[in-house]
Amino acid sequence: IDNEDFQGEVLPTRTGSLVDANNLDLLFQQLGFKVTLRRNLCYRDMYSEVQKFSGREEHGAADMAVLVILSHGRHGLVAAADGRELETEWVLRQLNNDGCPALKGKPKLFIFQACRGDEADYGVLPELRLPEEARTSTDARRLEPASGGQEGQQQYKELSWEDMVVAYSTLPGYVANRDRYRGTWFV
Repeated sequence: IDNEDFQGEVLPTRTGSLVDANNLDLLFQQLGFKVTLRRNLCYRDMYSEVQKFSGREEHGAADMAVLVILSHGRHGLVAAADGRELETEWVLRQLNNDGCPALKGKPKLFIFQACRGDEADYGVLPELRLPEEARTSTDARRLEPASGGQEGQQQYKELSWEDMVVAYSTLPGYVANRDRYRGTWFV
């Protein structure tokens, strides 16, 4: 979903966003994905498109799914072309195991190219540092759930949130940088 132009000038045009949409379209086609591009969707259409995508029958035969939203935003929200906002968590929920059982156990990639606040990152000058002599590391350990039910038999709940990678173009509170000719820095 590429929202570049906004109705009634409620938000400024995202000049350069079409460059990102075209680059991502080409990339994912080359990777073997079936790409559907939707542009300048109002809230109702954006809401509907995400729900339709999560309900597609072809997810059962698919190896994975990718959902990309290019728009204005702020922390936890992305803007539709009419200026109304969708919660990013709602978008993620549509493709979790509860919202889209056909993608259970399959990778799901989300890319949100949108601001998450008003702070600008001006960068820092590099510091000269010597390598650390001693490094510490930790290993993740598997936690075994307490057994429930009958003796020696374990019961587990199915996970709602798994196999998801969520890529945001910036940190919470910060703007996402965009070049009008080359697209966004992130994409």
